[in-house]
Amino acid sequence: MRNRVAIQLETVTIKAPRQIRILENNRAALKALHTYADPTTYTVPAGTTIRPSITITDNPRVSQAGAVAYVTLTTTRPDEMSLVLVGPDGSRAPFGQGYLTQVAAAVTGKQYQVCAPGFAGRRIAGAWTLEAVNFVAGFTMRWSLFVEGQGVIYDTATPPNRVAEGLGAPVFTFALVADPALLGTGYDLIGAQRAITKWKPAHTFGFVATISLVTGTICAIPDTANAIPDTAIPC
Repeated sequence: MRNRVAIQLETVTIKAPRQIRILENNRAALKALHTYADPTTYTVPAGTTIRPSITITDNPRVSQAGAVAYVTLTTTRPDEMSLVLVGPDGSRAPFGQGYLTQVAAAVTGKQYQVCAPGFAGRRIAGAWTLEAVNFVAGFTMRWSLFVEGQGVIYDTATPPNRVAEGLGAPVFTFALVADPALLGTGYDLIGAQRAITKWKPAHTFGFVATISLVTGTICAIPDTANAIPDTAIPC
């Protein structure tokens, strides 16, 4: 089950050694982590409907980004392709003939991006199916799906216990870097953490990451301040 929150941080604000250094998630890396590819290449005759599926094990609800299918086609009539993305709860997003293109010209290995924002807030866990048919020409197809969950994941106990968050949660995570070599005297990292909690937007999670004097990194090393649960940066 991929129900652990993945954190990938990159430096986004660092202008000089004595200025505040802020880390936030690498959105492109997160998008790649949450894009699932069907390994099969499908060769389909004209008039035949296929229904390949991709199973997602993320557990809360679909994020506000909805779902995006990436469909790579080789066909003589891409304008006649008809697609329907079906979610695990049976919700359907249809893309009829002429949606991908209205140009009746052959394509080879061309990728189309099909956005379905209507899936936001719906169930994410389970099989996502792409129904595809071309009534005029045969086609070869590959596809992948970007979808990520946001919200709390609970176990099946009574009452339920909060066990994780959806894989989309890290997009709202950031860290302020504390460098012991620059802190001086009288610093208060606990107070800094409390200050972050007070001024940050409610939907975000911010914490203080301390550079190790031993390794020079902010990685989660056992028995150090960076190894505190929920504030650790895996390396």
